[in-house]
Amino acid sequence: MHPLHAVIPLALKQSLEDYLIDGGRAVRKWYEQHVVVELQITEQESAALKNINTAEQLQS
Repeated sequence: MHPLHAVIPLALKQSLEDYLIDGGRAVRKWYEQHVVVELQITEQESAALKNINTAEQLQS
């Protein structure tokens, strides 16, 4: 599982901002403060969740 592939309600925006401002960096620890649902997806579905970290990756 990659914890950064998430759909997070806008209602949690302030909570996430506060967590980051307070020095929080472990996303899973922030998740523990909220009700979350983990989805199991197929390999084909996971292709839609491509991890992009650079401009070059975005272009490919």
